[in-house]
Amino acid sequence: SIAQYYNAATAACALQFRLLDFHGGLDDLQSGVLRTPCSRSHTLEEAWEVLSMSPDERRAVEEWLQETESLSPESCDDQQARLQVLAAIKSLRDDPLRLVRALRFSATLHFRVHGSFWRAAP
Repeated sequence: SIAQYYNAATAACALQFRLLDFHGGLDDLQSGVLRTPCSRSHTLEEAWEVLSMSPDERRAVEEWLQETESLSPESCDDQQARLQVLAAIKSLRDDPLRLVRALRFSATLHFRVHGSFWRAAP
């Protein structure tokens, strides 16, 4: 009936939404940065487990991370910078076309691709 529709429409108008940003995406949007989402609560060991690399691959990446003096000029937290690179490695392994999409978004939206993404790119 019309009364039920009216009540439903009134209730829908009264809804309030709140965006939950667990990965700092709003800050990145405001700064014009494209970054791989990375949980800020993960430890490095948890990030390694998610990657499921062979021991040789992991050793090579760990050595490479140790050799890199400053992983992320945008971040002062070295562990967070390592987590960001590991998240980007996983992201690119899961979907290699993300590299092309990152370039397209950077060119069309005039966003800067975060340095951790470039460090993770093959």
